[in-house]
Amino acid sequence: MNIRQYLSSSLGKKQLVSLTGLGLIVGFLTPHLIGNLLLLKGPAVFNGYSHHLHSLGIILKVIECLFAALFIIHIVLSVLVVIENRIARGTPYRHPLDAGKRSLSARTMPFTGGFIFLFLVFHLFDFTFVKHAPPVSLLNGQDMGLYGVVINAFNSPIRLFGYGFIMIIVGVHLSHAIQSVFQTFGLRNERMTRWVNGISYTVGTLLSVGFISILGYVCLRY
Repeated sequence: MNIRQYLSSSLGKKQLVSLTGLGLIVGFLTPHLIGNLLLLKGPAVFNGYSHHLHSLGIILKVIECLFAALFIIHIVLSVLVVIENRIARGTPYRHPLDAGKRSLSARTMPFTGGFIFLFLVFHLFDFTFVKHAPPVSLLNGQDMGLYGVVINAFNSPIRLFGYGFIMIIVGVHLSHAIQSVFQTFGLRNERMTRWVNGISYTVGTLLSVGFISILGYVCLRY
């Protein structure tokens, strides 16, 4: 099978969806959480981290472009896989019990993925495409840079609860995504199922709770 045949095959698309998703978890989401948790150490540390990233200049731009491309590929291929699955199915499940065997996270993957995409668009406009300067950066009349922008954003109940809700969705989405990586590459069997499920639920929960803990910090301190 050549590259063209592989990319046009259902298995090829599914494996690329798994690989791009795994790349986003390891290369983007986890480092992003670690960086965001520096918020808990105060404005000097958090803003210092932000300034360090921006000091990378063109390197940071290249990295951002690479992850943007990875994300776009993941979305496009995921949509194609969903469409192909529905076309192949044609009619409702021939064996109704098959649908019941799928977990909630598996059945809701297209919806959770859509919610996450919409959230990312709003997230970029909230924190990336906005100037980290007064008035949005002011805390008690003092310019606190990106730290102030984040705190002021989460002082809004709508953003606070919306962010928390989306982070729960992220955890649900990741829990099945990690299982899919093992499944797609034939690494999930009867013996491995318990371990794979345990790993996926643990990773999804840790990332979700990690992001939500930032909301707790804002509520308790401000």
